[in-house]
Amino acid sequence: MKTFLALSLLLTACAANPPTKAWTSGEKNACVPEAAVMVEGLRGADIKAQVLLIQTPKWNHAVAVYLYPTRENKLWVWDANWKSIRVRAFYDDPQAIAKAWLAKTSQATLTSASFL
Repeated sequence: MKTFLALSLLLTACAANPPTKAWTSGEKNACVPEAAVMVEGLRGADIKAQVLLIQTPKWNHAVAVYLYPTRENKLWVWDANWKSIRVRAFYDDPQAIAKAWLAKTSQATLTSASFL
């Protein structure tokens, strides 16, 4: 598992945009461990969550995607810079989630998206 996470960390290679401002601030590629820690914390609270890897032409990023348990099970995307942003997409559609999140944050063009 450690090897897989390390390999994912290297392949994801978070760029300076979007910036990271959390406990790993200043560390290169900090978005993968931040998203993983967030997902584990959410799962510990019985909230359905997973790590989403997003690639654009200029940068790559990892975010936490989760369903907040309400009557509607609203879908949210979290990262250290933007915090939680609600998006409208199906929980199992990484492309739609990434496009919706990018539209609300950076306006970047999506190259690819997948769950870790």
